[in-house]
Amino acid sequence: MKKTQMASIKCKPSGFTLIELMIVVLIMTLGAGLIGPLSLKELNKSRAKIEYLELRNTLKIMTTQAYARGFGYQVVLAEKNMTIKSSIGEKAYTYEYITLPRLSFYINSNGFPSVNNLMIIVGKKQQTLSMTDMLGVNRDVIDAQHN
Repeated sequence: MKKTQMASIKCKPSGFTLIELMIVVLIMTLGAGLIGPLSLKELNKSRAKIEYLELRNTLKIMTTQAYARGFGYQVVLAEKNMTIKSSIGEKAYTYEYITLPRLSFYINSNGFPSVNNLMIIVGKKQQTLSMTDMLGVNRDVIDAQHN
């Protein structure tokens, strides 16, 4: 009797087969392969925007400091580098996502820059950084300061 009872018990497999697991892994890999590059692109765009804002804020701070301290600054731009020189020293900045023009300009002791606009490349997009808009003054006031 025991043999017949044992023969009638059926074993139910538990868990997943190897094929099922391979299909799930394949679907996850395809999903990561499609989403990964998009995420990296957005991350690079965000980093480029952060660098742009840092550049803009640095120049804005330099104009304020020039006025507050009563001396000017020379700003030297070259590709991925910006150097700010004054009578007390110099400070260099390096950018990864911004390309700057080869240009040298001055911020006078009143805080006014000697250039109106900077054409820079942020990521792969060309942008104009308006020095006068950044200061919040009209161009007439700046021209009067230079004359």
